[in-house]
Amino acid sequence: MRSLEKIMNLKTILFIQTLIFLPFLFQGNIGSDWDSYASFASGMLLINEGVYIPSRPPGFPLYEFIVGIFGTISVRALLIIHFISSIVFTSFVYSKIEENKNKFFLILIFFTSHVFLISSYSVIDYVIGSLLGFLFLDYLKKENYIIATTLITMSCAIRLSNLIFLVAGILFLLLKKSEYIKIFYITISLVFISLFYYPSFLLADGVCFLNLTNINHELVPRLGRFFYKQAQFFGLIGTTIFVIYSIRNFRKFNFRNPEWVSYSFIFLSFELSFLRLPTEKGHLIPAMVALLMILKDITFNKKVLIFVFLVSFISNFITFELLTPDIPNHATSASFGPKIEKGYLLQDYENRSLKGENFEQNIAKSTEKIKINWSNGGPNC
Repeated sequence: MRSLEKIMNLKTILFIQTLIFLPFLFQGNIGSDWDSYASFASGMLLINEGVYIPSRPPGFPLYEFIVGIFGTISVRALLIIHFISSIVFTSFVYSKIEENKNKFFLILIFFTSHVFLISSYSVIDYVIGSLLGFLFLDYLKKENYIIATTLITMSCAIRLSNLIFLVAGILFLLLKKSEYIKIFYITISLVFISLFYYPSFLLADGVCFLNLTNINHELVPRLGRFFYKQAQFFGLIGTTIFVIYSIRNFRKFNFRNPEWVSYSFIFLSFELSFLRLPTEKGHLIPAMVALLMILKDITFNKKVLIFVFLVSFISNFITFELLTPDIPNHATSASFGPKIEKGYLLQDYENRSLKGENFEQNIAKSTEKIKINWSNGGPNC
C-alpha cells in the first residue's frame, strides 16, 4: 500500500497523459472533427495570404492565429502546443485541490476522461481557452489585475463564450466588496476583445456573426442529447455518483464564499450554454473543471473514486452503450439496444486517421467552404 501511495502524485498523472498522447503525435493528424480542419484552414489563410476568414461563427480569432503560426511549422508542432496546454491545465487544477486527500483520483477521473484527452490532442480551442479562463480567476484572486486582464482578453479572443469567466470574475469582486476601480480594470478587456471580433463584424455586415447555428433543435431531442452527453463525460455510473455526492453534501457548500460562488456560476452558465447547442462534448470542459472546484472540499470514498476512474478510463478503449442515436450529434431519436463498441479514444484515433489520409483535400475543402460561408455575410445571417 505504501509503495502505491508513493506513485499517487501529479507526475504519475502526467506520465499517463503523455503515454496516451504519443500515438496521436506519431499519427500526426489534426483531429476527427471538421471544426479542426476549418480552424486549420482559417489559420493558414491568415498567415499565408493575410486574409482573415473565421472558421465558423462568431470567429475564434486569436486561436486561429495561433493555429496559423504553429501550423506553418508542422501539424505535430500544433499537437505539441495543445498537449502542453493540457499538461499545464492538469497541473494547475491539481494545485488548486491540493488539500483534498483524494486529489489523485479526482484529477485522474477528470483529466483522463475521453472528452478531455481527445480535446487535448486535437486542433480545437476548448482546452487552451478554458485554461486561460481559470488562470484569469486565479490571478484576479491574487489581485494581479494586469495579468488577469491580459488572460481574460486572450481567453475570450480564443472563444467568445468564455465571457462567462469575465462575468464570474466581476461577480467574485462584487461579493468581496472590492473597490469599483478594480472591477473597471478587468472590464477594460471588453475593449480589446471587441477589436478581435471586429473583422467578423465587418464580414457579416453586422452583429449576425453572433448567430452560432441555423439548426432548429426541438426541445425533447435537445434535452436528450444534453443529458446523454453529460453522462458520457464520466460514464453513467460516474455521473450518477457525483450527483449523489453533491446532493448528500449540499449543506456543506459555502454559499458565502465568493470563489465558490464564482465557480458555481461558471458551472451553471456553461451548462446552460451547452443546453442551447448540445453537440460537441468539449464544450463541457470548463463546466466540469468548475464542478471539480466546487466539490474539492468534499470527502469522497476512495474505493468509489477508484471504481469511477476505472470505468471512465476503460471507456477510452471499450464502451458499453445502451442507446444508439439515429444521427450522431444531431439525433432526433435513439434506439435501445445494449452493445459493446470500441472506446471513444480508439474511435477518435481511427476517424482522424481516415480523414488524415486525404489531409490536403480536406483542408482545401474546408478552405473553400469557409470562403463560401462568409462570402455574403456570416453563414447563419
